[in-house]
Amino acid sequence: MLIYLLLGNRRFLENVIIMFFDLKEKLVLLCIDTDKVKAQIKWEDHNNYGNEYPHIYGELSTDAVMDSFPFQKDNKGVFELNSEIEQLV
Repeated sequence: MLIYLLLGNRRFLENVIIMFFDLKEKLVLLCIDTDKVKAQIKWEDHNNYGNEYPHIYGELSTDAVMDSFPFQKDNKGVFELNSEIEQLV
């Protein structure tokens, strides 16, 4: 199974998730305690858009994952921040 991780903060979610409007696969949001990530985390702007986002260079240990939530779409098919996520970000 191939898993893609996109890392970011609330601003990232609000600005980038619109790119996944047509995505059919289910998404899960992981709440990660960066102090528990053993791999290197670098904030980078790979596409020169003027926004840096974190990238983990190595394995993400399971003890760094504090919680997870389904990232759901509303009745119009737009991803929304549910109440659990709103409390965290």
